[in-house]
Formats: sequence, structure tokens, C-alpha cells
Amino acid sequence: MENSNQTSDNKQEVLPNSSTILVLGILSVFLFCFAGIISLIMAIIALILSKQATKLYQETPHL
Repeated sequence: MENSNQTSDNKQEVLPNSSTILVLGILSVFLFCFAGIISLIMAIIALILSKQATKLYQETPHL
């Protein structure tokens, strides 16, 4: 069933790199036991991308 409050004109756009941030975060947690340095690099990249996405959302909250 479709939500009656949402119309086809009122679609939310996805923030850039949102899937990448999620994947990097999950993989960095999972790989921490096996490859510490690689997981730290992935976590740092995810944090940088998420900070940029948060800044973009705060500038344009209608996304």
C-alpha cells in the first residue's frame, strides 16, 4: 500500500554518497578484527563523506 500522504510530486532526493557512507562504515566495523589499518582508513573516509553530506543537508534541508 502506498502512503496517502505522499504524492508523486513530493519525492525526497537522496543525499550524494549516502550508500557509500553506509557501506564503508559497515565494512570498517566488520574488517576491524582482520585488517585494522584498512578499516581505519575506510572509517576516516566514511566520516569525511558523512560530514560533507551533513553540511549539504543543513544548507538545503528540502533534499
